[in-house]
Parts: sequence; structure tokens; C-alpha cells
Amino acid sequence: MAAVVGVGRWVLHLPGCTSLKAKRRIVRSLRDRLQARFRVSAAETDFQDKWQKAEICVALVASDPSVAEALLARLDQHERTRKGRSMTSRRIERVNHLLREELAALILRSAKDPRVAPVSIMAVKATPDLKYATVYVRAGRDEETLAEALLGLESAEGYLRRELGRRLHLRRIPEMSFEADRTLEHAHRIESLLRQVRPDLEKEYGSDQEQSPTEEIEGDREGE
Repeated sequence: MAAVVGVGRWVLHLPGCTSLKAKRRIVRSLRDRLQARFRVSAAETDFQDKWQKAEICVALVASDPSVAEALLARLDQHERTRKGRSMTSRRIERVNHLLREELAALILRSAKDPRVAPVSIMAVKATPDLKYATVYVRAGRDEETLAEALLGLESAEGYLRRELGRRLHLRRIPEMSFEADRTLEHAHRIESLLRQVRPDLEKEYGSDQEQSPTEEIEGDREGE
């Protein structure tokens, strides 16, 4: 019985990639998943020098044309579903960014409660359906100030949602909860543990020209 060879080709757009190394890691992971799940051969066949674009080619062998066509259709559906998830993820990232910017501006210019005056909005994470969002904040240098700021934000949640609705053209403004941003504390803890197991770490980051991991995180947060 003659074998039938089926070939499929998909072009991937990877806007989140910032290097060829990151792109190759994504492509390699996708290739391995396709080979394991569908028992096909897969390889990157074009755009090898592009950071945010790739072409994946898949080849399969079947005993009947209908079997090959069905498997290629499943592969195509798999890829379309992956693209849909990627687009949703990028949309949520944009919404998170908008919410963070507008919340920061609202608190700076409009909030009258003195408890929220020292608040910095560090990040916003909304659910895919935009029903809920967690807002991560920092405030002052002590836990008492932070606790008061969180209470003030919870009290102002209705006002903040109404103002966001007026400013942003979104289908829905999510219900917001507010939590303390503990990124720096976690980074300090990790750095402390690293110093215990690697005493040479302090020497590595001892010069003025280099930053410690904690300083890098703090610098990234302030630059957002």
C-alpha cells in the first residue's frame, strides 16, 4: 500500500520576543510539543534571522489521504487556538498597562483621601474576562502606612472604577482588589539566600558599575 505524505506550513508572529535566543526557545518548545502530540516531524524552515517571526513546517506520513488531511486539519486547529490564546494574552497585557497608568494618574490628581497619597501603583493583573483585577501597590516605608493605604483604596474602589469607565474605552471595567507589592521583599530574601550559599556574590556586585539583582528589580519597577 502506497504511503501518503502530508505537509503543513505556519508562519508565527512573536511580538514578545526580544532576542533570537528567546525566539528559538519558543520555536523549540512548539516543535517538541507538535512532535510529541501528533507524532509528526517539525522544523523551523524560514525567518531564522528574525526575532519576532518564524515559519514552522510539519511533515507526516499516513496510509490514506483522508487520514493525512484530518491530521493536518487538527494541526491547523491547534495552531489557530494557540494564536487565539496569544492574542488574548497580548490584549490583557495592554489593558493591564492602561489600567495601571490611569489609576496612577487618578490617585495623583484626584484622590482626596490622605491615606492614598503615598501610593504607587506597581502592577495590575486583570482576568481574561475583565471581571476582576488585582492592583499591586507600594506605600511609604512601614506596614502601618501600607495598611492604611490599602483601606483607603478599597474605600475608593467605586469612585476609581467610575472614573476609569469615563477615561477608558473598555467593554468592562473590572472589579478591583488591592494588594501590597512584595517584589522587593522577595528579591531581598532571594539575595540573602544566595549570599549564604555563594559568599562571592557580594564581590561580584561590589563595584559601582554593577547592580545587585535587588537593585536591578527596583530600577525596573521605578522605570515602569
